[in-house]
Amino acid sequence: MTLLLNILWFVLGGGFFSWILWLLLGGLLCLTVVGIPFGVAAFRIAGNKKQETGNKKQEGEETALLFLARILFLVSCL
Repeated sequence: MTLLLNILWFVLGGGFFSWILWLLLGGLLCLTVVGIPFGVAAFRIAGNKKQETGNKKQEGEETALLFLARILFLVSCL
């Protein structure tokens, strides 16, 4: 049932369009050093748009790639 609701929301509820827009915004923001943290947040929001109902990550759970991106950003600021 959850899968059906996810598909219906993604196709009919505007999930696809908001997902594409968040991905584009994240890409544009990552073009500048100042915008990288906002771009990462936009990619995180885009990931959540694909699974509006159903299983979501726990708040504060990070992937290794996100951790590496934050370390690289900190090094680039020095």
